[in-house]
Amino acid sequence: MPSAFSGKERARIAVALRETARRVALESGMNAVTVEELATRAGISKGAFYKFYPSKEILFLEILEETHTRVYGMAETMLAKSGTKNQKDRAAETILNVCSLLEESGMIPFMENDLPILLKNLPEDVLRAHYHGDEVHVLELLHRIAPDSKVPDDFSAAAVRALLLLIAHRSQIGEHYQEVLELMVQATCDQLFADDTSTRQEGRR
Repeated sequence: MPSAFSGKERARIAVALRETARRVALESGMNAVTVEELATRAGISKGAFYKFYPSKEILFLEILEETHTRVYGMAETMLAKSGTKNQKDRAAETILNVCSLLEESGMIPFMENDLPILLKNLPEDVLRAHYHGDEVHVLELLHRIAPDSKVPDDFSAAAVRALLLLIAHRSQIGEHYQEVLELMVQATCDQLFADDTSTRQEGRR
Protein backbone atom coordinates (compact mmCIF):
# COMPACT_ATOMS: atom_id res chain seq x y z
CA MET A 1 0.00 0.00 0.00
CA PRO A 2 1.57 3.32 -0.99
CA SER A 3 2.28 5.91 1.67
CA ALA A 4 0.30 8.57 -0.21
CA PHE A 5 -3.10 8.11 -1.80
CA SER A 6 -4.51 9.77 -4.86
CA GLY A 7 -7.70 11.75 -4.50
CA LYS A 8 -9.70 8.89 -6.00
CA GLU A 9 -8.12 6.37 -3.64
CA ARG A 10 -8.76 8.56 -0.62
CA ALA A 11 -12.43 8.91 -1.58
CA ARG A 12 -12.78 5.14 -2.02
CA ILE A 13 -11.05 4.35 1.28
CA ALA A 14 -13.07 6.95 3.19
CA VAL A 15 -16.30 5.37 1.93
CA ALA A 16 -15.01 1.89 2.79
CA LEU A 17 -14.11 2.95 6.34
CA ARG A 18 -17.51 4.54 6.94
CA GLU A 19 -19.35 1.52 5.53
CA THR A 20 -17.23 -0.82 7.66
CA ALA A 21 -17.85 1.21 10.81
CA ARG A 22 -21.57 1.38 10.07
CA ARG A 23 -21.77 -2.43 9.71
CA VAL A 24 -19.79 -2.91 12.92
CA ALA A 25 -22.07 -0.47 14.78
CA LEU A 26 -25.14 -2.44 13.66
CA GLU A 27 -23.71 -5.92 14.14
CA SER A 28 -21.42 -5.98 17.18
CA GLY A 29 -20.65 -2.49 18.47
CA MET A 30 -17.58 -0.28 18.66
CA ASN A 31 -15.88 -2.09 21.53
CA ALA A 32 -15.89 -5.37 19.60
CA VAL A 33 -13.49 -4.09 16.94
CA THR A 34 -9.95 -2.70 16.90
CA VAL A 35 -8.43 -0.10 14.60
CA GLU A 36 -6.47 -2.86 12.91
CA GLU A 37 -9.63 -4.86 12.21
CA LEU A 38 -11.42 -1.80 10.85
CA ALA A 39 -8.48 -1.08 8.58
CA THR A 40 -8.22 -4.67 7.36
CA ARG A 41 -11.93 -4.83 6.54
CA ALA A 42 -11.59 -1.56 4.61
CA GLY A 43 -8.61 -2.92 2.68
CA ILE A 44 -5.86 -0.76 4.18
CA SER A 45 -3.14 -1.06 6.80
CA LYS A 46 -3.45 0.04 10.42
CA GLY A 47 -0.94 2.82 9.76
CA ALA A 48 -2.97 4.04 6.78
CA PHE A 49 -6.09 4.23 8.96
CA TYR A 50 -4.55 7.10 10.90
CA LYS A 51 -4.19 9.11 7.69
CA PHE A 52 -7.99 9.32 7.76
CA TYR A 53 -8.98 9.28 11.44
CA PRO A 54 -6.96 9.92 14.61
CA SER A 55 -8.91 7.19 16.42
CA LYS A 56 -11.73 4.73 15.92
CA GLU A 57 -13.88 6.88 18.20
CA ILE A 58 -13.74 9.78 15.74
CA LEU A 59 -14.83 7.44 12.93
CA PHE A 60 -17.78 6.14 14.94
CA LEU A 61 -18.71 9.69 15.94
CA GLU A 62 -18.91 10.54 12.23
CA ILE A 63 -21.20 7.56 11.64
CA LEU A 64 -23.42 8.65 14.51
CA GLU A 65 -23.63 12.21 13.19
CA GLU A 66 -24.44 10.91 9.69
CA THR A 67 -27.34 8.98 11.22
CA HIS A 68 -28.54 12.11 13.04
CA THR A 69 -28.31 14.18 9.86
CA ARG A 70 -30.25 11.61 7.84
CA VAL A 71 -32.97 11.04 10.44
CA TYR A 72 -33.55 14.67 11.35
CA GLY A 73 -33.24 15.82 7.75
CA MET A 74 -36.12 13.50 6.87
CA ALA A 75 -38.02 14.78 9.91
CA GLU A 76 -37.49 18.36 8.70
CA THR A 77 -38.98 17.37 5.34
CA MET A 78 -41.98 15.74 7.02
CA LEU A 79 -42.43 18.75 9.27
CA ALA A 80 -42.50 21.08 6.29
CA LYS A 81 -45.44 19.10 4.91
CA SER A 82 -47.48 19.40 8.12
CA GLY A 83 -48.08 23.13 8.06
CA THR A 84 -51.88 22.92 8.23
CA LYS A 85 -51.94 21.06 11.57
CA ASN A 86 -52.03 22.66 15.00
CA GLN A 87 -48.91 22.82 17.16
CA LYS A 88 -49.63 19.75 19.27
CA ASP A 89 -50.47 17.53 16.30
CA ARG A 90 -47.45 18.71 14.32
CA ALA A 91 -45.17 18.10 17.31
CA ALA A 92 -46.61 14.64 18.00
CA GLU A 93 -46.29 13.61 14.35
CA THR A 94 -42.72 14.91 14.17
CA ILE A 95 -41.62 13.12 17.36
CA LEU A 96 -43.24 9.86 16.26
CA ASN A 97 -41.49 10.12 12.90
CA VAL A 98 -38.15 10.71 14.61
CA CYS A 99 -38.70 7.67 16.85
CA SER A 100 -39.63 5.55 13.85
CA LEU A 101 -36.65 6.69 11.78
CA LEU A 102 -34.22 6.17 14.66
CA GLU A 103 -35.55 2.65 15.12
CA GLU A 104 -35.32 1.92 11.40
CA SER A 105 -31.71 3.13 11.35
CA GLY A 106 -30.74 0.16 13.51
CA MET A 107 -28.48 2.41 15.60
CA ILE A 108 -30.48 2.26 18.83
CA PRO A 109 -28.36 -0.56 20.37
CA PHE A 110 -25.23 1.40 19.48
CA MET A 111 -26.62 4.54 21.10
CA GLU A 112 -27.66 2.58 24.18
CA ASN A 113 -24.49 0.52 24.65
CA ASP A 114 -21.60 2.26 22.90
CA LEU A 115 -22.48 5.95 22.99
CA PRO A 116 -21.64 6.50 26.70
CA ILE A 117 -18.19 4.97 26.16
CA LEU A 118 -17.69 6.89 22.93
CA LEU A 119 -18.52 10.21 24.58
CA LYS A 120 -16.24 9.42 27.52
CA ASN A 121 -13.29 8.73 25.23
CA LEU A 122 -13.66 11.78 22.97
CA PRO A 123 -11.77 15.01 23.71
CA GLU A 124 -13.91 17.83 25.09
CA ASP A 125 -13.16 20.13 22.15
CA VAL A 126 -14.31 17.46 19.69
CA LEU A 127 -17.53 16.94 21.62
CA ARG A 128 -18.29 20.65 21.71
CA ALA A 129 -17.58 21.09 18.02
CA HIS A 130 -19.14 17.96 16.55
CA TYR A 131 -21.52 16.12 18.84
CA HIS A 132 -25.15 17.13 19.27
CA GLY A 133 -27.41 14.56 20.92
CA ASP A 134 -30.91 13.57 19.91
CA GLU A 135 -32.39 15.93 22.47
CA VAL A 136 -30.74 18.91 20.79
CA HIS A 137 -32.03 17.91 17.37
CA VAL A 138 -35.56 17.28 18.62
CA LEU A 139 -35.63 20.56 20.54
CA GLU A 140 -34.65 22.38 17.35
CA LEU A 141 -37.63 20.79 15.62
CA LEU A 142 -39.94 21.68 18.51
CA HIS A 143 -38.74 25.30 18.40
CA ARG A 144 -39.61 25.43 14.74
CA ILE A 145 -43.10 24.13 15.45
CA ALA A 146 -43.74 26.51 18.36
CA PRO A 147 -41.14 29.31 18.47
CA ASP A 148 -43.20 31.16 21.08
CA SER A 149 -43.41 28.24 23.51
CA LYS A 150 -42.85 29.24 27.12
CA VAL A 151 -41.83 25.75 28.25
CA PRO A 152 -38.22 25.74 29.56
CA ASP A 153 -35.81 23.81 27.36
CA ASP A 154 -34.58 21.69 30.26
CA PHE A 155 -38.10 20.43 30.88
CA SER A 156 -38.68 19.79 27.15
CA ALA A 157 -35.31 18.00 26.94
CA ALA A 158 -36.20 15.75 29.89
CA ALA A 159 -39.54 14.90 28.28
CA VAL A 160 -37.87 14.09 24.96
CA ARG A 161 -35.23 11.99 26.73
CA ALA A 162 -37.98 9.93 28.36
CA LEU A 163 -39.62 9.30 24.98
CA LEU A 164 -36.35 8.25 23.35
CA LEU A 165 -35.74 5.80 26.19
CA LEU A 166 -38.91 4.00 25.17
CA ILE A 167 -37.35 3.10 21.81
CA ALA A 168 -34.37 1.46 23.48
CA HIS A 169 -36.68 -0.69 25.62
CA ARG A 170 -39.19 -1.81 23.01
CA SER A 171 -38.70 -5.51 23.77
CA GLN A 172 -39.39 -4.96 27.48
CA ILE A 173 -42.55 -2.98 26.72
CA GLY A 174 -43.84 -5.79 24.52
CA GLU A 175 -46.58 -6.05 21.95
CA HIS A 176 -48.28 -2.79 22.95
CA TYR A 177 -45.13 -0.75 22.34
CA GLN A 178 -46.53 1.34 19.48
CA GLU A 179 -49.74 2.19 21.32
CA VAL A 180 -47.78 3.08 24.45
CA LEU A 181 -45.37 5.24 22.45
CA GLU A 182 -48.19 7.10 20.73
CA LEU A 183 -49.97 7.63 24.05
CA MET A 184 -46.82 8.96 25.71
CA VAL A 185 -45.97 11.22 22.79
CA GLN A 186 -49.48 12.68 22.72
CA ALA A 187 -49.52 13.20 26.49
CA THR A 188 -46.10 14.88 26.32
CA CYS A 189 -47.20 17.20 23.53
CA ASP A 190 -50.38 18.04 25.44
CA GLN A 191 -48.15 19.37 28.22
CA LEU A 192 -45.44 20.99 26.10
CA PHE A 193 -47.93 22.78 23.89
CA ALA A 194 -50.78 23.43 26.30
CA ASP A 195 -52.63 26.63 25.41
CA ASP A 196 -52.75 27.76 29.02
CA THR A 197 -49.55 27.97 31.06
CA SER A 198 -51.36 27.35 34.35
CA THR A 199 -52.87 24.15 32.91
CA ARG A 200 -49.39 22.95 31.94
CA GLN A 201 -47.97 23.75 35.36
CA GLU A 202 -50.88 22.03 37.06
CA GLY A 203 -50.12 18.89 35.06
CA ARG A 204 -46.51 18.95 36.31
CA ARG A 205 -47.45 18.83 39.99
